[in-house]
Amino acid sequence: MPGPSRKTAQLTARMLELHAGGASAREIGEALKLNHHTIVKWLGDAGLEPNGGHGTRRDRRRPTPAGTAAALVDVQKALADLADAPAPTDHAGVLARLRKDFGLVSALVEFHIDGARKGTSSMAELDKAIAIQDRFASRLAELAPRDPPDPASDPANLEAAAEVRRRLAALVEAAERVFKCKACGRNPHGK
Repeated sequence: MPGPSRKTAQLTARMLELHAGGASAREIGEALKLNHHTIVKWLGDAGLEPNGGHGTRRDRRRPTPAGTAAALVDVQKALADLADAPAPTDHAGVLARLRKDFGLVSALVEFHIDGARKGTSSMAELDKAIAIQDRFASRLAELAPRDPPDPASDPANLEAAAEVRRRLAALVEAAERVFKCKACGRNPHGK
């Protein structure tokens, strides 16, 4: 069951005054502290069409951010640009982009740490930023090229070298057993 109407003669007069001045339904709603859908309905009851305000919604004037919001705008734009850039297709390109993105996320974490000290950022925001930074760090660790193992300390390499030495020794022994001198026809190794 709907509640009582908030429509009064004073609100209607103020709405009509703002409408005549070119205000949009949203602007009238903000001024009267009412939902803009209510204003559209009331304007329809008065036989009027809502004004378009300042053009299309994306072209309307926006309040310029200040304080913490202003500092976040640059970081948010940089993060939004990440989605707009074409994804690299080669491993080196992916790794370079990931390192660049990790730098941006690290700056966001530093921003929230500084904001937490000043009381302008919440711990929840800082926790989210750290979680994003951790995901980037683990992805970087997965994709970063590994240093080749040191052959002198690589256990698999030492075992392989020992096997090659055993095979070479067996080949030498076999060759010494069948070897015969061309001059005398005897085996000089005494085997």
